[in-house]
Amino acid sequence: MAHVPAPRALAVDFAIIGVTDTQGHSVPGRNTASPGSSKVIPERHPVAVLLKFLRATAAQLLADLATHVVTRPHGIAPAAGSKLLTVDFGSPTGRIAPATLWGIACAAPQNRDFALCADPKFLAAAARVAPSLLRLNSNAGVGSTGSDYWSDAIFANGVDAPNWKVIENFTRNAAKFITPSCRLIIGVRLDGRNPSDYASMCAQIVQQLKQSRLNVWGIEVGNENDALAIDRYCDLFNAAAGAVHAIDPAIRMIGPVDSWCNGARLTSFAQACGDRIGAVCFHSYRYGMGAGEVLTDAQLFNTRSADDMRIARAALADTAAADAPIFIGEYNVDFDAANEVRQQRPVGAVFAAYFMLTAFQTGLGLDMGALWELFGDGQYGVIREDYSIGPQGRLLSKAAAVMGGAEVSAQLARSNALALAITDGGKVGVMIVNYGALPLSGPVALNRMPRNADTINRWEMSSASRGVSATIRVRAGMTDTLAVPPMSVVMLHS
Repeated sequence: MAHVPAPRALAVDFAIIGVTDTQGHSVPGRNTASPGSSKVIPERHPVAVLLKFLRATAAQLLADLATHVVTRPHGIAPAAGSKLLTVDFGSPTGRIAPATLWGIACAAPQNRDFALCADPKFLAAAARVAPSLLRLNSNAGVGSTGSDYWSDAIFANGVDAPNWKVIENFTRNAAKFITPSCRLIIGVRLDGRNPSDYASMCAQIVQQLKQSRLNVWGIEVGNENDALAIDRYCDLFNAAAGAVHAIDPAIRMIGPVDSWCNGARLTSFAQACGDRIGAVCFHSYRYGMGAGEVLTDAQLFNTRSADDMRIARAALADTAAADAPIFIGEYNVDFDAANEVRQQRPVGAVFAAYFMLTAFQTGLGLDMGALWELFGDGQYGVIREDYSIGPQGRLLSKAAAVMGGAEVSAQLARSNALALAITDGGKVGVMIVNYGALPLSGPVALNRMPRNADTINRWEMSSASRGVSATIRVRAGMTDTLAVPPMSVVMLHS
């Protein structure tokens, strides 16, 4: 934004206006009467009141112009250039920003025969997070009966002799923290299985979960399958898809679940599996690859997730899966893995918001995201081992609750920031991600809101305010000045 110098002078000098009070005492300023005259304007005279108002207003305008901040103490609309953000709820982009962008992947709940799912403290914390999407990793289940992988443990005695006690804690208690609207994605481990046995395992798990009244949205075929030849993987995927769709054709089959966005493998997968593919999934941890490499906070905010989207969509072109939704099945700040303390600080929440918005706003079909991990695992867990909820968990929970809907125009007038605005029926949501080192401020124009309101809810994640809610005034479609601290996420919502 170009700097506009404050005006040097006004054509009218409001200091010449003088008044006296009812006892004849002079009010600061020069009298309008000639020297020696007793004809001064009484303070309560309508003309004096008007002149006093104009003088105060002029002083405020001069101060506002000098600082580029319009406080509007008298309801005066701010200059157009001072707005922080302009949202037009009547101007849809044609894209849906699903709540499932703000999902979570997990392994810890699967360990020891889903022991955490019998822990009241975990259940209460997970219910507060209320994930919009929950992805159960297949390579999990340490300490389970018969195997250190939960799906293998079920079938430790053979595909024809499942042990459903392995998942009993989950089937009994999942409804206590998985809402009906949550997308539940179940990963089934495939290492060493033949296609027939693997298909049977997937089908039986689906049947068992449906009998437990759990709504399975998708089945994920394996986890980080990079080392498995893609033709072999596709044989397993197609066999599983046939068996699962025979039970419920609405369940989405998800693959290839590689540890990074490998365009060549995606093309081969799409060509071999075609319209059986319900979603294309890969993970994105390519942020700290060199030995001892540690990036600054500012260097976290790059184009990796957007680059992955471009690679993936190009790889799927001219296949039956050309328009398949894309799922970033795992991501996080990942320099020092489980010891990366920024995952438990507000900057980790800002990173999650930036990462998802950067990928979504490519317009290339990002439909789901899952931050790693729901509980524990060093610094990763959005629920800490003392059952408190960290900044990333608070961010994902709030975004899932208020930022799902039809995307509308949001024009941000600042750099080092991103914005998303949505409407969902009569509800509205606005997210501003400030990933810069400087604070942002200014009013937000809320044009053509579905419902007029005098206030809107404000939520902030920053070093000073870790998920605190308040309200901000709205007048004539414009909020009061909104402050967005450096390295923060602020949401406005109805």
